[in-house]
Amino acid sequence: PLTNGQRFHACSHKPLVILAKQLMADPRCIAVWGRKNDTASKTFLANAMAIASGLALNNDNKIVSSYAILGEEVFKATELDYACIESRLEKLLDVYTRVQEQCPTNETEKRKQWNVGLYTGYILYTMRQPDRDWEEDATMWVNYIIRVRREKSAICILKHNAPASRNWNRERWQQGLENIILAKDNVNWIPNNSVYSDEEDDE
Repeated sequence: PLTNGQRFHACSHKPLVILAKQLMADPRCIAVWGRKNDTASKTFLANAMAIASGLALNNDNKIVSSYAILGEEVFKATELDYACIESRLEKLLDVYTRVQEQCPTNETEKRKQWNVGLYTGYILYTMRQPDRDWEEDATMWVNYIIRVRREKSAICILKHNAPASRNWNRERWQQGLENIILAKDNVNWIPNNSVYSDEEDDE
């Protein structure tokens, strides 16, 4: 059976897939996440599709790398709002750039940030919510990611009370955002009943 990435690759002429491949080649993205020379399984492309959908679509349940969930949108999204996409991308990259400037890390750690389920999905969700102050939220995310770089256990804050399902969806993004807001006002809070794995699924 084909992987998610291979199925997306078979739709390379579709605007959303073109956008995902542009993200992988964009020098600004490479500076933040490292170069992505994809394998035959097209794993990096699948994750790029999740980021592309977060930039281009307005459905919080579509920030996923699963073709079963996102595939329909690939064919429906024939016209993309590139002004909106660029605005969101600049905001997203600015968060990571500020983090790197204030708390530099190595290339291996930067590559881990490519996984949309680590921070990016939550950040994209945050910037798309109405009635929020993005400048404050951007600083909140910068400070949190820096905290995790300095204090590994702080990653449990983001994953605290995460839904039992490992799907990437609105419920997961919202819970993570609520956790970060709570941690902002409780700087010493580390939940002691959270389990985090680098291996996040969305299927």
